[in-house]
Amino acid sequence: VALSLVDQGVLGLDDSIGLRRPDLPVAWHGATLRQLLNHTSGVPDFILSEAAQDAIRASVAVPLPPRALLDFVKDLPLRKQGKYHYSNSDNIIVGLIVEAVTGVPYDEALANEVSTPLGLTQTRLPVGPERPVPFIHGYDIEDGGRYDDVSELLAAGWAWASGGVISTPADLNRFIRGYVGNELFGAAVAA
Repeated sequence: VALSLVDQGVLGLDDSIGLRRPDLPVAWHGATLRQLLNHTSGVPDFILSEAAQDAIRASVAVPLPPRALLDFVKDLPLRKQGKYHYSNSDNIIVGLIVEAVTGVPYDEALANEVSTPLGLTQTRLPVGPERPVPFIHGYDIEDGGRYDDVSELLAAGWAWASGGVISTPADLNRFIRGYVGNELFGAAVAA
């Protein structure tokens, strides 16, 4: 979504968090969209916070709003900028930036900029734990060898723009072909 908006001139790779989301912590303001997308922003990963993990365990089926996910790390120091550190927070911030510049919820921007242009009819960004049927099930093996279906245990909203998308293999194939084939953005943005 973000790269499509860069291609359209709505966003720039060197736009800072401070420019696009001044409501986020001042310590993060200098990080750019490019750094967020490359996971070199230094913003700590909210999912590594014990408080975030406690919140998820306390409410697996009902996630906090995306902006609130960042509150778990808002007072932590930045990691070394310019060095790769995967951070789910980076993806959440990108989603929030997309909302700020488009004026629509991220799931709508995802549909407008990616799903509709590529014909991804079975791709969604749900909030809750329900999955569209049919879906591949995931299991947890309990003591005694009992398998518990945990497929619809965790609300997708806990990941949101950092992995909450649900799709099919056919849509995933169309997405990859469109992404690498520059169907969503031009070669200049891809470079």
